[in-house]
Amino acid sequence: MRLSKVIAVTIFVYVFLMLCSNILFSHLVFDEGYNLQVPLLLHTKGMYATFDAVFDSHITTGWPVLLPAALLVHFSWWAPRLVILIYTLVLFWLLVRYVYTSLTQFMVFLIMFSLIPLSNLFSTHILGELPAFVWMTAGYILLEKKRFQQAGICIGLAVITKNSAVFALVPLVLSMIISDTSKHVSLRSSIRFFIFLLIPIVLGEIVRFSSLGSVQAYIQNVSNYTTFVHSQTHVHVDLIVSRFKILGEIVGFSPLLLILFLVFAFIGALRFGTLVGFYIALYGVFYGLYYLFLGPNTFYRTFFPILLSAAVCLPYWSKSRFGFFVIVFSIFLWSCGLIGQRKLYSNPSFLIENSLFIEYRRVPTFSKDTLLKDQLNIVHVLKDKTISGIGWHNAPELSYLLNKRIYRDYSNKSSCYIITGYIEPAEQEGVLRFMSMLYYKNTYYRVYKKNGC
Repeated sequence: MRLSKVIAVTIFVYVFLMLCSNILFSHLVFDEGYNLQVPLLLHTKGMYATFDAVFDSHITTGWPVLLPAALLVHFSWWAPRLVILIYTLVLFWLLVRYVYTSLTQFMVFLIMFSLIPLSNLFSTHILGELPAFVWMTAGYILLEKKRFQQAGICIGLAVITKNSAVFALVPLVLSMIISDTSKHVSLRSSIRFFIFLLIPIVLGEIVRFSSLGSVQAYIQNVSNYTTFVHSQTHVHVDLIVSRFKILGEIVGFSPLLLILFLVFAFIGALRFGTLVGFYIALYGVFYGLYYLFLGPNTFYRTFFPILLSAAVCLPYWSKSRFGFFVIVFSIFLWSCGLIGQRKLYSNPSFLIENSLFIEYRRVPTFSKDTLLKDQLNIVHVLKDKTISGIGWHNAPELSYLLNKRIYRDYSNKSSCYIITGYIEPAEQEGVLRFMSMLYYKNTYYRVYKKNGC
């Protein structure tokens, strides 16, 4: 027992160092930079907004992440990431305290967590996937304890934090229907759960309405958000093959082996897990089926919660006589995947489509990655300049660091400089007629002075 505690502490320290390194020394990704504009403007102007709009409809990470981040934004550019680190540590505590029944299970989870792609990014950067998973897990734990009001609030916060967490409701609805049939859960308890689930959602909408100032502005904002969410969620059946191909490239082994891993992980929780593990497995199954066969894109980011669910579920195999072999094979599989990933993540064409993987590292190095150095250096070059980006690629990460708007329209007459980033936009050819000279460049960015400036 003493040896197992030493091993568990050693693994935890490694994971913790990995997270600390990623907080301090990894670059800002596009979506994180966009999200961070909200805490920044909350701190500087008291507005829940980006530089583009109040309650920007393109922000899908919710206020349970962005509001606490606003309390830290003035300390340092990286300080808001501590919010996500706290969420990650809370997840670890919930798992070891309420979900797993042995220290061995928690050790297996930590190993798997450190092996799945970009776990260090999602557990430290201002993105909503992991915090939503934390609220969902807390809700499942409370539901197991039959504390329906608190469980409803937590699941509601999960949905607000990331709208894809709505799939957390599927296993709960099924469970309540089955339980109600067997008289284990009363209809009154189920109603209380759903009423309290709506409380954080309604409170958020009240704040949105008061910030926008009128019924018409509120309706338009909700309509814009709904339109954007629909564009990210409607079905693209033709992407199924591409989705499997991309996932295989990202994990570094056959997508068929990936599906096999997911199946075995979820079976472990369904067969040997606690009620919370059972809920998480069902969530992973239903959300996984949606992503693989009905999802609108091939983004790895939306797949991460499924892998995180599998990482939580796999340790339950320790209760099976064949569990040792399943766990060892899974760890071996993901470890072998690292070899193939390294080469892929340095491929420029892959990075154009999957920019999250730029400067991807697993081992704590406690030194700035190349892109972070470029981002911090370019801030000094552009701090007194008016800048445009190119279309959607308007470098929101630099906008956050500069604390000013980078216009999306490169023909904007108020800006004298145009910046292009590491994602080469399709519209770049059209912008050439506005450029007079290359003003500054580094590894990932180019800044051009505009004609007439």
